[in-house]
Amino acid sequence: MRTRNRMQGWILIVAVTVLAAVPAQAGSSWTDRSSTADPPARSGARMAYDAARGEVVMFGGGVGSAASQLFDDTWIRSGGSWTELFPVTAPAARSNFQMAYDTGRQEILLFGGFDGTFNQWRDETWVWNGVDWTLLSPAVSPVGRADGDMVYDIAREEIVLFGGFVNGPSPTRAADTWVWDGVGWIERSPATSPSGRVDHAMAYDILRGEIVLFGGSDGTQILSDTWIWDGVDWSQRFVPGPPPRADHQLAFDARSGLVILFGGQQTGGNDPQAGTWAWDGTAWAELAPELVPPSRLEHAMAADADSGTVVVFGGFQADRLGDTWTWAATIDDEDEDEDDERIDDVGFAAQARVLDASGLLELDRRSDPSTAEQSTRRSNGKQLRRPR
Repeated sequence: MRTRNRMQGWILIVAVTVLAAVPAQAGSSWTDRSSTADPPARSGARMAYDAARGEVVMFGGGVGSAASQLFDDTWIRSGGSWTELFPVTAPAARSNFQMAYDTGRQEILLFGGFDGTFNQWRDETWVWNGVDWTLLSPAVSPVGRADGDMVYDIAREEIVLFGGFVNGPSPTRAADTWVWDGVGWIERSPATSPSGRVDHAMAYDILRGEIVLFGGSDGTQILSDTWIWDGVDWSQRFVPGPPPRADHQLAFDARSGLVILFGGQQTGGNDPQAGTWAWDGTAWAELAPELVPPSRLEHAMAADADSGTVVVFGGFQADRLGDTWTWAATIDDEDEDEDDERIDDVGFAAQARVLDASGLLELDRRSDPSTAEQSTRRSNGKQLRRPR
């Protein structure tokens, strides 16, 4: 049963990734999707896309640092609209926790967070199954923390957690790497590692089968370094890129095949930024959309595969924000017409290698990629829609 469920999650990712082979054009843009039905304004919330249910899930955040100013609410965004859910069980109110969707097990994992007590960060592990939250009791667990980040590594079927403020005699910026395999936490001991930091951002690059980490704060400066996790070790990419950033967000945009960076602060003095940058696996490029969201930091951001967009909510500017924005990669007219038929062999092959290495899905390498892509869509029983 578990194999079938995992396969369904992978099938969705294959279909999304195949579309990513179509190149994005200069007209890629941000759109304000705010409405009166949006969640209350907040910063420090986290979002993740639930592929099994085709919806973005957001939890927590707050409007201040006191316990009474933090939220314990659960929201989903589906079909372009927000809906608050009222699960029987939920984590205590918190902000700046770590959260990621576990594709293999079709659930969202939440770890740690700030509950209003400084230097006593939460250390629980929670999972969301689309209906309710469940508190787990793993035998081994990372030390409690906030302001780290974690993402799901598709190729290796595990969630990877790095850094953050950790519990101790004084606030400590961790440089540890942990993985969650669906049963328990395992600490890794890579030969090379980013320096200890908080407020960095991570995303899984589906086309290249690796995790990207950018920026953060090491306590003395805001960082601008780019790191890659290959499942065994971290390696730094010494390339020009965005200015120093902390409290920003990264997300993989499936339609363009790029990792998108938005927002954050540059100096550590609560100076919100509004820049949009893209990582193509080799280099960073600053994008120049005609319309951009207001500058912000500590916002929530996730790639929504159901709509083919990247969703941003809230954050902090002069005050907490409560707006919703989406980023959509524009496809030129010729590629748009052939979107369901013309598949870039390189992009498809890259994902095929990721899946093949995992042993989860056997692909007929002799088959036409467009046929394979159409088959995965039918198998998943879900048609991908244009950005809206």
